[in-house]
Amino acid sequence: MFRLANTLDAMWDYRSPRLLQFGSAPARLDDVLDYIPARLTALTYAMLANTKNALQCWRKQAPTSGSPNAGPVMAAGAGAVNIELGGTARYQGEWHQRPTLGLGNKAVDADIER
Repeated sequence: MFRLANTLDAMWDYRSPRLLQFGSAPARLDDVLDYIPARLTALTYAMLANTKNALQCWRKQAPTSGSPNAGPVMAAGAGAVNIELGGTARYQGEWHQRPTLGLGNKAVDADIER
């Protein structure tokens, strides 16, 4: 059920007028099913690295991400390893400004190994 909801959410962009009614149900179901796993992942990041920063970023920055489940994971993960994520990103050919998540230096390629 989880994998199905996640796949349907990824395939049907419910924000488009054509799929608004059809795609919003899988998107909401995906949010509900991923609620606990996302928070367990964020908590694991906090336990394995810089706990104080991870929890602080999770609490303060996750709500700004626009995603109920990706926000806690990305904010806690970035805070745990003392990097900063966010900024300008390209989605479907358009540039968007994403909120800053984490603390420390801007992430670079070498941070992937950490």
